[in-house]
Amino acid sequence: MVPMLNFRPVFILLLAGLFACGGLPGLGGGGGSSDVNDGNPADVRLEASPRMVDSGDIITVEVKISDVQGEFVLKIKHNEGLSYVPDSMLLFGEGNPGPNIPTPNDFSSGTEVRYLVVPFYVPAHFGKHRKGTLTFNFQAEASLSDKIEIDADEFDKTTYNGTNFDPLNPKFSTLDEVSIRVKE
Repeated sequence: MVPMLNFRPVFILLLAGLFACGGLPGLGGGGGSSDVNDGNPADVRLEASPRMVDSGDIITVEVKISDVQGEFVLKIKHNEGLSYVPDSMLLFGEGNPGPNIPTPNDFSSGTEVRYLVVPFYVPAHFGKHRKGTLTFNFQAEASLSDKIEIDADEFDKTTYNGTNFDPLNPKFSTLDEVSIRVKE
């Protein structure tokens, strides 16, 4: 007679290993979402290249925008040692034949902080998949070690008309950020 092997301890260890590595396929991990973009009119992810430059160099910023829910305002917070390169902003909506050219507004807080505010009035610019990529350039003008940060808020015509943003009360919640270093 062949002895029966007890697979129960092996099965328990296998299940414990699966849950330690993220659970069984198709089952949620539990605990709810920790995504900072929850509750915002769009999901935004920020990237910049290069992140370490000399004064006078250009930094290309790329914002991946997805899950666009309607009209919204994108706010980009940066150090005044970085200046927006005029006419460098392009929006490539997924599925659209060519880029759109948004018009950003540049605001100073009177300190070392500036805000680029970009209203998006036409959600159709993001195509049927409601996503796209916004690109633009900053020129490094002064030595600094700081961050570029981004926020997205619902567009409210009663509080924002394109020019009445208050940089002293920006209502800014960082959704994503990248660190930048500029050498003299």
